[in-house]
Amino acid sequence: MIKVGPYGGTNPSSVRSPFGGNSTFGSNSVFGSPFGGNSDCSSKAWDEKGVKGLSRIYICHGYGVINSIQTGYVEGNSIVLSEKHGGNGSRFDTVTLDYPSEFLTGINGHTTSSGIGSITFVTNQSTYGPFGSEKYNPAAGVFGSVKPGEMYVITFGNDFFGFHGYSNDSFLEKIGAYVKPSLTTCVGIKSEPTV
Repeated sequence: MIKVGPYGGTNPSSVRSPFGGNSTFGSNSVFGSPFGGNSDCSSKAWDEKGVKGLSRIYICHGYGVINSIQTGYVEGNSIVLSEKHGGNGSRFDTVTLDYPSEFLTGINGHTTSSGIGSITFVTNQSTYGPFGSEKYNPAAGVFGSVKPGEMYVITFGNDFFGFHGYSNDSFLEKIGAYVKPSLTTCVGIKSEPTV
């Protein structure tokens, strides 16, 4: 299993390869160094390693920012909810997967200096999102610190084993995923020109 990311923030000096640098190799696992920056003492690391059966994703967001994410996993005949990672937003959306025939195959979006600006969930049957904003709009003046960032892309086929990341009381700052290494695993980060 590979721990990819988390992505978030726009501090380019802290962007590292998930397979190089401070990576730790364990039994069948690779733990990649975090991507992004701007986590501070109010940030809380969270981890949902080893879960299967993703059936719900709850997203709180506003314009240009993802405030929080919460997930629901099938366990027996019940849906077990994760903790809510982040704060409240002006919009609330639910992604309902047709588990077990529908499964997550990737996530992508844009980062901002505050954290995750947008997120899209891709399954073997559909695409959900983007939630937040695909592009930065300087006229919106979101908290004054949101700037164009990087685009993140994680694709992993049917080899998803949970999310991890950082959040505070207001925002989802960083997000990553646990994936099984394979030839179909693709991790990318792309800087966009500043506006």
